[in-house]
Amino acid sequence: MAIYSCPHCERVFSHRASLRNHVKTHDDIIDKVLREIAEEVEHEQEEDVNYEGEGEGEDKGEGSDNDE
Repeated sequence: MAIYSCPHCERVFSHRASLRNHVKTHDDIIDKVLREIAEEVEHEQEEDVNYEGEGEGEDKGEGSDNDE
């Protein structure tokens, strides 16, 4: 009887089809983690852009009604 070991964890299966179905669960987990990381990075980049955009024009005196 052949033994099929998962390359991602310690699980062992007696049928190749069972291993193949099990490996798909790892793909879902990896995809979920990668999506979460991508969302976090995107959110951090948006925060950086918003932070850099704050205070523009303050040092140049723009918007001042005083023409001295």
